[in-house]
Amino acid sequence: MTPLSLAQILSWNQQSICHIEECDLFTLHILEEWAKVKILGVRMERSLVTRMEIPFNDFMELDMRIGKIEEATLIPGSRNLMKLIVDFGFEKRQSVAGLLQYYKPEELVGKKFAFVLNLQRRKFMGIESQCMVLAAEDSEGHVVLLGPEKDIAVGSRIR
Repeated sequence: MTPLSLAQILSWNQQSICHIEECDLFTLHILEEWAKVKILGVRMERSLVTRMEIPFNDFMELDMRIGKIEEATLIPGSRNLMKLIVDFGFEKRQSVAGLLQYYKPEELVGKKFAFVLNLQRRKFMGIESQCMVLAAEDSEGHVVLLGPEKDIAVGSRIR
């Protein structure tokens, strides 16, 4: 039996499922979730599939640090994006983050959060994002930014 990809399964309709003759256990689990989503209308959790493991050395390549948000402003023309100016002690960077439905800009200013600094830079609505703030999202769509439990210097490495 060949395992099916999540994309294949999610693109199926009810007739496709009726013609499945053999599946591996993983695919059967996905099918149960698909039925909940399609038939019962239950929101599918994004954590349904565990992502592929990466080598430890690849993880160590990430430059994750604590940054303090100095400015948070709305991006004109966007319904969800904010531009953040973040101090890392040795430099300041800007980040573009889709947080407006979870936070007001003034709630973020002066607070410290975890950031990834060495992701490839991207432009959103013409503004370059030079780092990415880390956040967690639960199965109900609630989002919280990740920050240090105790006070620690900006620029501190996350290991």
